[in-house]
Amino acid sequence: MPTRTRAFEVMGERKWSLKELAARADLPASTLYQIRLGRRGCGPVAIRGLLRAFPSLGYRDLFFDDDSVTTEPYSDGARAEQQEVAA
Repeated sequence: MPTRTRAFEVMGERKWSLKELAARADLPASTLYQIRLGRRGCGPVAIRGLLRAFPSLGYRDLFFDDDSVTTEPYSDGARAEQQEVAA
Protein backbone atom coordinates (compact mmCIF):
# COMPACT_ATOMS: atom_id res chain seq x y z
CA MET A 1 0.00 0.00 0.00
CA PRO A 2 1.29 3.50 -0.76
CA THR A 3 2.64 5.61 2.04
CA ARG A 4 0.57 8.74 2.68
CA THR A 5 1.73 12.00 4.25
CA ARG A 6 0.60 14.69 6.66
CA ALA A 7 3.13 17.09 5.13
CA PHE A 8 0.40 19.16 3.49
CA GLU A 9 -1.29 19.78 6.84
CA VAL A 10 2.03 20.95 8.26
CA MET A 11 2.64 23.03 5.12
CA GLY A 12 -0.68 24.81 5.76
CA GLU A 13 0.12 25.37 9.43
CA ARG A 14 3.38 27.01 8.41
CA LYS A 15 1.59 28.99 5.69
CA TRP A 16 3.87 27.64 2.98
CA SER A 17 2.81 27.40 -0.64
CA LEU A 18 3.19 24.17 -2.57
CA LYS A 19 5.98 25.88 -4.50
CA GLU A 20 7.83 26.68 -1.27
CA LEU A 21 7.43 23.11 -0.01
CA ALA A 22 8.75 21.82 -3.34
CA ALA A 23 11.82 24.04 -3.04
CA ARG A 24 12.49 22.97 0.55
CA ALA A 25 11.99 19.29 -0.33
CA ASP A 26 13.95 19.58 -3.60
CA LEU A 27 11.05 17.89 -5.41
CA PRO A 28 9.00 18.95 -8.43
CA ALA A 29 5.82 20.77 -7.44
CA SER A 30 3.94 18.51 -9.87
CA THR A 31 5.02 15.44 -7.88
CA LEU A 32 3.81 16.99 -4.64
CA TYR A 33 0.55 17.99 -6.31
CA GLN A 34 -0.07 14.38 -7.40
CA ILE A 35 0.69 13.14 -3.88
CA ARG A 36 -1.60 15.78 -2.40
CA LEU A 37 -4.46 14.70 -4.65
CA GLY A 38 -3.92 11.08 -3.71
CA ARG A 39 -3.07 10.08 -7.27
CA ARG A 40 0.22 8.65 -6.07
CA GLY A 41 1.78 7.63 -2.81
CA CYS A 42 5.10 8.72 -1.40
CA GLY A 43 8.03 6.73 -2.69
CA PRO A 44 11.55 6.79 -1.23
CA VAL A 45 12.59 9.98 -3.07
CA ALA A 46 9.51 11.91 -1.93
CA ILE A 47 9.88 10.61 1.63
CA ARG A 48 13.51 11.78 1.79
CA GLY A 49 12.57 15.15 0.31
CA LEU A 50 9.71 15.76 2.71
CA LEU A 51 11.85 14.77 5.68
CA ARG A 52 14.44 17.27 4.41
CA ALA A 53 11.74 19.97 4.22
CA PHE A 54 10.67 19.33 7.83
CA PRO A 55 13.92 18.57 9.70
CA SER A 56 12.28 18.93 13.12
CA LEU A 57 9.75 16.17 12.33
CA GLY A 58 10.40 12.46 12.09
CA TYR A 59 9.07 9.80 9.76
CA ARG A 60 6.20 8.87 12.08
CA ASP A 61 5.19 12.53 12.36
CA LEU A 62 4.84 12.90 8.60
CA PHE A 63 3.88 9.52 7.15
CA PHE A 64 1.33 6.76 7.53
CA ASP A 65 0.34 3.73 5.48
CA ASP A 66 -2.96 3.30 3.66
CA ASP A 67 -3.59 0.44 6.10
CA SER A 68 -5.17 3.11 8.32
CA VAL A 69 -8.01 3.30 5.79
CA THR A 70 -10.24 0.27 5.66
CA THR A 71 -13.14 -0.78 3.48
CA GLU A 72 -16.08 -1.95 5.55
CA PRO A 73 -19.29 -3.50 4.17
CA TYR A 74 -22.56 -1.86 5.17
CA SER A 75 -25.68 -3.85 6.05
CA ASP A 76 -27.27 -3.03 2.68
CA GLY A 77 -24.25 -4.46 0.86
CA ALA A 78 -22.79 -1.07 -0.12
CA ARG A 79 -19.12 -0.48 0.62
CA ALA A 80 -17.49 2.69 1.87
CA GLU A 81 -14.04 3.72 2.96
CA GLN A 82 -13.81 4.63 6.60
CA GLN A 83 -10.86 6.25 8.34
CA GLU A 84 -9.91 4.38 11.49
CA VAL A 85 -9.64 6.60 14.52
CA ALA A 86 -6.40 6.22 16.42
CA ALA A 87 -7.05 5.73 20.11
